Amino acid sequence: MTMIDSLHETNATVFVVDDDPEVRTGLQQLLDAIGMKVSTFSSARDFLTGITADRPGCVVTDIRMPGMTGIELQAELTGRGIRLPVIVITGHGDVSSAVDAFHGGAIDFLQKPYRPQHMISCIREALNRDQARRTLEQSLGKTKEQLASLTPRETEVMERLVDGKSTKEIARELGIGLSTVDYHRGNVLTKLEIDNVVSLAVAIQKYRESESRLGASESL
Repeated sequence: MTMIDSLHETNATVFVVDDDPEVRTGLQQLLDAIGMKVSTFSSARDFLTGITADRPGCVVTDIRMPGMTGIELQAELTGRGIRLPVIVITGHGDVSSAVDAFHGGAIDFLQKPYRPQHMISCIREALNRDQARRTLEQSLGKTKEQLASLTPRETEVMERLVDGKSTKEIARELGIGLSTVDYHRGNVLTKLEIDNVVSLAVAIQKYRESESRLGASESL
C-alpha cells in the first residue's frame, strides 16, 4: 500500500478556510469527487475553534479574509503547535504575499483561478507530508521512551558502544568490570529491542538524524 493509498485510513481531512462561499463549495465538490474528506470554514476563527494537533490533514486557506488573514492563521497554528501543511490561495497574488506565505511554512501558493488538477496535486503532496511527519514522530516517540527507560549507567555504556569502543575500553573509562559492562550492554539491547551492537549504532544514528530533520522542519 502506498502512502497516498492509505490516506483514508488515517482519517486525513482537507480543511478549507475561505470567506468566499463559492470557493468553499467548489473545493468541497472537487474533493468529494475524488473521495477526499473535506471540512469547510468561513473564517479562520471558526476553524481554530475545533482544530487540535492530533487531527491529520492539511489546510487550504485564502490569504485575505476578514478578522484573520491566511498568513495570520499560519502563525496561530504554529503558535499552538499545530503543524498541518498549509496551501495558501488568493485572488490578489503579489510577491510580498507569496514570500510571507512561504516564510510562514506554506507548501504552495496558488492564485485564483487555479487549475483543479494543480490544486489536487498540491493537496495530495500536503497530505503525504503530514502523514510522513506523523509516522516519523510516532517512531521517534517510541525510541525516546526506550532511551528514557535506560539507567544512567546503561546510557553511559550505550553511548560508548555507539562510538565503537570495546568492552575493555568502556570498563576502563567507567571504572567498572568487564562483566558489568556486558551486563549493562545486554540490558541496553533488550530495552531498545535490538539484537547486536552494530544494529544499535545504526539505530541510534538514524534516530539522531531523524530528530535533527524533524527539528529543522519545526523551525521553518
